[in-house]
Amino acid sequence: MNSVPRLPLDCLIHIFSQLSPSRSQDGEICVRTLARCSQVDTALRQASSVAAIWEPHYRTRYEQCNEVKDAERVKVYNDNFKLMFVERRRLDKIALTLMDKIVDSRQGRTEHAREVVKMGLDVWDALKLEAEALKGPLRTSSDGSIPKPNATRSFWLHAILEEIARGYGVRLWRQMVHNEVSYVDGYSSISCFFGKTQKEINDLLHDVTARGREYLRKAGFDLSFEVIGQDVKPICVKICQFMHDEGFGRVDADSFHNIKNQFPHCYLTTNRKTIPISLVHIFVAIGRAVGIQASPVDFPGRVLAHVADPRENEDDFFVDAFVDLSDPILSLRDDIPRLLSRQGIPPDRTVDYISPCGPISMLLRAGRNVMAALRSPINTSASLSRSSIIFTLGMYIQLSDRPDLVRPFISGCEPLDCATFVAEDMIPSHPEDSRTHELLTVGINDVLEREKAEAEVVHYRSEADVSIQYFVGLLFRHRLYGYAGCIFGWDPVCAASEEWIREMRVDTLPRNRLQPFYHSFCDDGSIRYVAEDNITVLLNPSQGIFSTLEENVNMLPRYFTGIHMVHAGNTSRGRFFLSPEVHKAYPEDDAIGRAWVEPS
Repeated sequence: MNSVPRLPLDCLIHIFSQLSPSRSQDGEICVRTLARCSQVDTALRQASSVAAIWEPHYRTRYEQCNEVKDAERVKVYNDNFKLMFVERRRLDKIALTLMDKIVDSRQGRTEHAREVVKMGLDVWDALKLEAEALKGPLRTSSDGSIPKPNATRSFWLHAILEEIARGYGVRLWRQMVHNEVSYVDGYSSISCFFGKTQKEINDLLHDVTARGREYLRKAGFDLSFEVIGQDVKPICVKICQFMHDEGFGRVDADSFHNIKNQFPHCYLTTNRKTIPISLVHIFVAIGRAVGIQASPVDFPGRVLAHVADPRENEDDFFVDAFVDLSDPILSLRDDIPRLLSRQGIPPDRTVDYISPCGPISMLLRAGRNVMAALRSPINTSASLSRSSIIFTLGMYIQLSDRPDLVRPFISGCEPLDCATFVAEDMIPSHPEDSRTHELLTVGINDVLEREKAEAEVVHYRSEADVSIQYFVGLLFRHRLYGYAGCIFGWDPVCAASEEWIREMRVDTLPRNRLQPFYHSFCDDGSIRYVAEDNITVLLNPSQGIFSTLEENVNMLPRYFTGIHMVHAGNTSRGRFFLSPEVHKAYPEDDAIGRAWVEPS
């Protein structure tokens, strides 16, 4: 039998170069194809190992990296993108194996999380791709089959990504203290506390500035700045016009205190009608991208942009990106003194309010804005509020050394926060003999010791001195207040503080404090501690109540992996399937819940 003729090496290389790089499953198939071909014979191994073939796959899959470590990889592997890909894939596998442990058990979770977060941006893409692939609503099962914990895994993947981004943000703040970070990059660091990387925000800004440059070019402006004495005021006015055409502009008074106006990842996308400090961030980014020396000014009332006039003997001027487009330019000699006088600022303090400033002043001002927004009547979700508080208090601790804020900061942190960016990035940035270092260390140790103790507790219904009537995963309606909720934990008797028991008048209940109490998620997103006397089982639950809880309770996938719903004639019963962590903490509740949903 004649053998198949062997193709020349250059033909094989050309064929392999047609495998299109992608971050989707198709891209994964292409990479596996290259890897498997390298195991067939010498010719295929030689062709499939050409570095130029692997480079597009490497750059497409790995958008993020630890820049220092990536430079080391380039040096060690001599720009061989196949070997670099293999090394990154090795790190991915380590991180994803640790994620298995994080999802499976509460015990050891903070230690495993710390290991993943230390790998940082080098494993970001692997975690992000899997999190996005698993994202989706909880799956409903009518036959009782337990769904894979995809939603739970996605929850923890996103949590770890958030910790990686926060650690990066804290390290960036440390560089700011030494004036090593530009205002534009420094202010963008806000979004790190909401799970966005610096590169993601830089990419958004780059897209805007690129369109702005093209807009100015089409308007006939010379951006080479080789013309001596060029007046940049018309360019600044045109930048404001471009921002308006792009949808950026003055927010309505009713939405002024919407907290999303503070965050770059929001006002660069969905919240383009925003507040002055955010518009100045965009204006300065565009201005600097086209060669204008623009900076923010910590002006009273609202933030302005300072622009250095390149012409000799001409005053610098200011831009108010929040006013009507017809006149955004403010003069140093006429407009600024008048505006300062309105704010009650004496002439001898003028310099304090008109000098260009860096990222720290603007971040501190943003922190004040965030706290004002949280106090406003505009509703903010619990998860967004928590992240906002952690950002603001953490930023003040790092940039203005506020040990008095450590206690409220730690009280808002989850164990994962304490084990990762607080322990690894915040604490080492303070001198060991400082009050801040001491308070942070004591604070996180208390949180982590409490978490370790709670993780080891197993709740057996059969060992309780009282009968536990309800189970984890059950939907109920409150007997007095009428809200719907679901149980995610229980105590055989009330375990709240004496103060809470008195305040909630627990001892006036028919069975007072000596009855089971249930940790519950409510349909408005709140968490409550409910006495068994006040629980009414929710029969015939609609899919809508499950969806409402899923939409309003950010932490729901941590505790539940799916929905168990059984219809029988005109009646139905439903519950949530327990996550691996909750199943281990309440090992007898799944069987009780299953028997209730599927009565014989």
